[in-house]
Amino acid sequence: MADDYEDIFDADAMADPMRSGAFMIVDERRRQIYGEGYTEQHDDQHTNGELGRAASAYIYANNFQLGIRLWPFERGIFRPTTTIKNLVKAGALIAAEIDRLKRAQRENLP
Repeated sequence: MADDYEDIFDADAMADPMRSGAFMIVDERRRQIYGEGYTEQHDDQHTNGELGRAASAYIYANNFQLGIRLWPFERGIFRPTTTIKNLVKAGALIAAEIDRLKRAQRENLP
């Protein structure tokens, strides 16, 4: 299933030069949820800033050594590619962290 969403992300979001960055980030977040299984329940387990650090890793991924030092998860799932794709992944991770923080506020959690 993840491959199907990766194909959709690549074909629709990346191939269209007129697609805005904001829409690309939404597409990537959907791919993360439905293709990779990174659901709200999964994200809610990361209460120590991991999602934000993961976003930072992708922002700095052009310097792989710096990116990998910032990466808070298993090294094998850090997969930087092009600058645009890396920024899109970072944006989706930031959106995931914002949503997690908003859920935590509603439920008075960390």
